[in-house]
Amino acid sequence: MVHTVNVKIKVTSSEIDDIMCTAIEGGINYWCDGYYGSGGDFSLLPENQVEIKYEWEHLVYNGYLTMIEDGNIEHKLDQEKFMKGLQMYIDKHNVTTINQPCGLASKYTTIDTGDIDADGADCIVQYALFGELKYC
Repeated sequence: MVHTVNVKIKVTSSEIDDIMCTAIEGGINYWCDGYYGSGGDFSLLPENQVEIKYEWEHLVYNGYLTMIEDGNIEHKLDQEKFMKGLQMYIDKHNVTTINQPCGLASKYTTIDTGDIDADGADCIVQYALFGELKYC
């Protein structure tokens, strides 16, 4: 017998950063011809960081990325779409790489981004942008 249980997962800026770094540095480059970031709340940058280091940080800090497909088709990726893509990835790929808190120190379940490789990060971005895996 199989049961479905919904678990609330806390996704931090650092985890979004990890996943997008993995996607851009090796997961999506076979279909994504380029990207650029816009917007964001840079007051959210870590205390020791005065400016963004990478374009994908626009997404991390509540801005968005414009992803370019087939040389000229632009898709906007914001955090809301990213979260939908992450949820689809978790649901469709039987993800078990979540960390369940132990004891009272942590109240949230988190995702272990160390277990999301380039293929997984690619899936997350494709689900976020297209609602499906368009490229395999």
